[in-house]
Amino acid sequence: MSHTRSNAPLTERQYPDQDWTGLGVGENVDIRYPNGRIERAKVDAKSPDSRIVWLLTYSGQGRKMYGNWEGVCLTLST
Repeated sequence: MSHTRSNAPLTERQYPDQDWTGLGVGENVDIRYPNGRIERAKVDAKSPDSRIVWLLTYSGQGRKMYGNWEGVCLTLST
C-alpha cells in the first residue's frame, strides 16, 4: 500500500485559544458563540489542562463539550 501526501494547504486557525484555567467545576458561565448568541450553562467538568470543558446548559440542550480553540468564549455569570 502506498501513501501519498496531500498538497492541500493546512487551514489556519480562525479563533485564538481561550484561557479557561480560572473557571471552576460547578460555576455558572455565559457562553458566547462565534455567531453572537449567548447561553447560560454550568461547568460540569474540565480537562486537566483546561483546554476542554463540558457544560450543562440551562436551555435544555443537555451536556456539551467545547475546546478552547473553537471560538466559544466563556465568562463567569453574574
